[in-house]
Amino acid sequence: MIDFNLIRKKPEPVELRAYLYQIISSDFGLADVVVDNMRKQFPTLGDNPYEWDLNKLKNSGIKIALENECLLPNEIYFFKKNYQKVDLASNDYRLIPEIFTEVMQVSFDNGGLIVMECFGSQIYKLFNSNGKSLSDYCHDLDLGMDGKVLLRSSENNGGMWELLQYDGHVLNFAEEKLFGPFDSPSDFPSIRNRDLIPEMFSLGEFPIPENYPPQNLTRNDVIKELAKNEYYYRYLSEHYSDDEELAIYAVDSNVLAFTLLSHRLQSNKELVIELINRKCRNKSLYDYLNDSFKKDMEIIKLCLSGKPRIIKNIGKPVTDKELLLLAIQKDGGVLKYAEPKLLNDKDFMQSVVRVNGEAIRLASEELKNDKTIAIEAVKENGFALQYVSDELKNDKDVVIEAVKNRKYAIDYASPNLQNDREFLEYLEQLGFEYNDNRDLPF
Repeated sequence: MIDFNLIRKKPEPVELRAYLYQIISSDFGLADVVVDNMRKQFPTLGDNPYEWDLNKLKNSGIKIALENECLLPNEIYFFKKNYQKVDLASNDYRLIPEIFTEVMQVSFDNGGLIVMECFGSQIYKLFNSNGKSLSDYCHDLDLGMDGKVLLRSSENNGGMWELLQYDGHVLNFAEEKLFGPFDSPSDFPSIRNRDLIPEMFSLGEFPIPENYPPQNLTRNDVIKELAKNEYYYRYLSEHYSDDEELAIYAVDSNVLAFTLLSHRLQSNKELVIELINRKCRNKSLYDYLNDSFKKDMEIIKLCLSGKPRIIKNIGKPVTDKELLLLAIQKDGGVLKYAEPKLLNDKDFMQSVVRVNGEAIRLASEELKNDKTIAIEAVKENGFALQYVSDELKNDKDVVIEAVKNRKYAIDYASPNLQNDREFLEYLEQLGFEYNDNRDLPF
């Protein structure tokens, strides 16, 4: 376990003022909200919050202003090297170093990384184990194995995700630099809560006993320990990392144990396939496989039902109809990786919408106007009506099938049918009543 040299404490009055000052000085929207709350608590404050002397304000009022927005911290965190230089007696809140409100995630790989929360909100910063800042503010930040980092900056970059690599010294762009706002890597090897430090838990609740693990464990002891606690695998890796039999027990205990296996075991295809087949949740092992295995058709087929978007890893565009259908059952969006001509293949698209009606949104315009395809789609999911052609939104047969599947699919019918008294009465005769403030328009 790495010591990230953090100081954890309840905020003293000068630190609480520093925390408030840092919020007000930030560029986030919460600064404006807090400023408004401060003016309610202290009506005599001037127009420019940067000129406020917070030392002249009552601590109770500051607490109320922060508490009203759920921003009042019970505890705060500093990096020790910065905090040790502070003279609290000076009462100068402007000299207090950056304050953090929670430890979100840590990684012990490549010398260590730590994600700190700022302002009790979804605002994060990344640091190395020495407390050196490696990123600007981020709204999303996830740590992966071997120093991989996935983040979405709060800067105006269109909400793009960045895939980065920490080598123990600097953070560099990985091979693929940017991903769209809704297309972050589908196989990012997130380590989630694999690595833990006491500061991530309430005092006294760190789940690892002191001096764990015990000494002189037998193989049976290791197996029992792995089954005993969901966190123990992290501290038993020296026993199972290069032992095929114990590795199976470890991964059964927690999939993340795979990230601690030796290169030899991680490169053993027979073992990898056995692990994937043992439990449904083990399909997520795909995220942690080497690049060669991630392109292996046998492994892709085994994991596809659990992670449909990995289909793009076989190469785009995808022409394998069988694989596409398997993936589409779980996620119609994977159709965007298909060979474009398949989107106009009536037989194929009919098979697609039978298992995922909303996938019709990616069909060709010609097939969106095909009544047979449309009916199959709305039978599977009535809300698919929103994606068919305007002509078919005005087709009573199509709309009836949609409403049979999803009562309020009527919202996507043409205005003409939504206001057709005779048609709506017919729907009521079929048993479709609209009683929750969405009554039929008559």
